[in-house]
Amino acid sequence: MADKKKKIKKSRPPPSWQKSIDLHGMRVEEALAELDRFLNHCILEQEVHKVEIVHGVGTGRLKKAVQDYLQGLKVISEFHVDPMNPGATWVEL
Repeated sequence: MADKKKKIKKSRPPPSWQKSIDLHGMRVEEALAELDRFLNHCILEQEVHKVEIVHGVGTGRLKKAVQDYLQGLKVISEFHVDPMNPGATWVEL
């Protein structure tokens, strides 16, 4: 008799990290480094298609830096400021 192997499907556990990152209150350089790590992690996790970046309103410097950074990434299909919360930007990967 031939042994029949059963195929066992392993399900992936849900990600233990959030699909958003809070950068407000950080300096631009620090925030962009954190954002880069976060987006790299999201890109590797293929089930993530939309993330939120919370940058706050303040002077607008961090928001502009985040959006300038996003414009240079080819993996970003689109991004827009949340109309209900101008301190956050939504990104589609």
